[in-house]
Amino acid sequence: MKKILWSAVLLLAFGLAYWQWRGMEEPVAYQNGYPDLRGQHIVVYVSCRDEVGKAFLELFKDKTGCSYEYLKMTTPEALARIRAEREHPKADIFIGGTCDAHILAKEEGLIEKYVSKNYDAVTDRYKDGDGYWIGIGTSPLSIIVNKERWEKEYQSKGVALPKSYEDLLNPAYRGEVIVSDPNTSGTAYTMLAYLSQRMGSEMTVDFLHRLKANVGEFTINGYTPAQKVAAGEYLLGVNFLNDQLCVLESGFEVLTIIPPQCGWSMDAVSK
Repeated sequence: MKKILWSAVLLLAFGLAYWQWRGMEEPVAYQNGYPDLRGQHIVVYVSCRDEVGKAFLELFKDKTGCSYEYLKMTTPEALARIRAEREHPKADIFIGGTCDAHILAKEEGLIEKYVSKNYDAVTDRYKDGDGYWIGIGTSPLSIIVNKERWEKEYQSKGVALPKSYEDLLNPAYRGEVIVSDPNTSGTAYTMLAYLSQRMGSEMTVDFLHRLKANVGEFTINGYTPAQKVAAGEYLLGVNFLNDQLCVLESGFEVLTIIPPQCGWSMDAVSK
């Protein structure tokens, strides 16, 4: 919901940033005060869910007349591509992806500062103080459970629902946990960072070694665990709540559990 509510802020930011980037004069209004970008075209790297990224861009096209094309990739893939294209950028906007990638992009000089007229409408903690990136939504790292399998295979045995990440170490879940790989997924990197901040490095390494015994699959991206748990391939998974709500709203019977002390992250957008 926050992503949808903030889309109006982003639309104007995108439009004005594009004109500023092209070195054009003040744009002519198109619809409801949005810039007239008919005849213009942008290339976007999208690291949020495909349907979310496309919804943003379709709304942008509707409001400004600007056409677009986008490439969907994981957060680390997008950052690596932007790095590789430092001298000859192929894209205009990087949308989605956990904000640590945008922070690194700023530190490495890969993105440009842009402060839109609506910059002050977003709370300070959800944006870069210098105007290099702005948040588009936050989400906690939650545990997703296949409800049908849980009731048939585990509830009758007296196994309790997991309430924390530590509960995933239960030997009863051996081979039934699915998580993403921190080498390729911003979701998993967020969990790794959270555990390190909360437990310290040594305890985090120990925790991950023990968790690995229960993990049946490490996925490339953070959305797949929700999909495979929903399909019943695995009993449990860990990823962002908004991904889990997506499969829940699609009609799959899943349970979402937000641990009392949970990791969370923010997706962002930058130019």
